[in-house]
Amino acid sequence: AVIIYSDPMDDGYRVGEVYPLGPWRPSDSIQRGSAQFNSLCAGDPGRPNVEQLCGYKTNELIPQIPTLPISYGDAVPLLKSL
Repeated sequence: AVIIYSDPMDDGYRVGEVYPLGPWRPSDSIQRGSAQFNSLCAGDPGRPNVEQLCGYKTNELIPQIPTLPISYGDAVPLLKSL
């Protein structure tokens, strides 16, 4: 499985003021990232004509492992336990 979170060094309090006082991600914000194979074919891999557009079948564009985006506030306990 893959756990995705935004590192505060790149996108949070270490860069500047967090929302609502600034533009950076607060500790409870969840990134809307993806583990989809966008380099092969961007967009929704479930659209009806994906094979005609990209040359790949839908199952070739969706990773076979589960992913879960979490906030960096939720990542801290997990990282500390490693």
